Amino acid sequence: MRVYSKYQAIKDSACYYARELGIDDYKKVRIHIYRLPHPHPKQGYIEYPINGKPKEISLFVKLDEEREITLAHEMVHIRQVLARQGLDEIEAENLGQKLAKKRLTMTPKIV
Repeated sequence: MRVYSKYQAIKDSACYYARELGIDDYKKVRIHIYRLPHPHPKQGYIEYPINGKPKEISLFVKLDEEREITLAHEMVHIRQVLARQGLDEIEAENLGQKLAKKRLTMTPKIV
């Protein structure tokens, strides 16, 4: 799996979530992470091809104080898409919060 973002901290977090979710070994999948403008009504979302195995996935996330939770939530959705499970908001919400909390407690705060 390749993760692309112009924001290194976001890329590092996405790679961490991919490892935790067990999806980092999808060699042909590329995730492109983009900043979502603040006036947008959602915190984040993903775009992927509906037919066939997705090779290119776009992830959009607001770069606000909720970015880690949103990024973890959307990475759970990516795992669901790759496993062809269908999107489960309850799982993404619960697991996303757990993963973000774990990541934030192990990462030193930058001031």
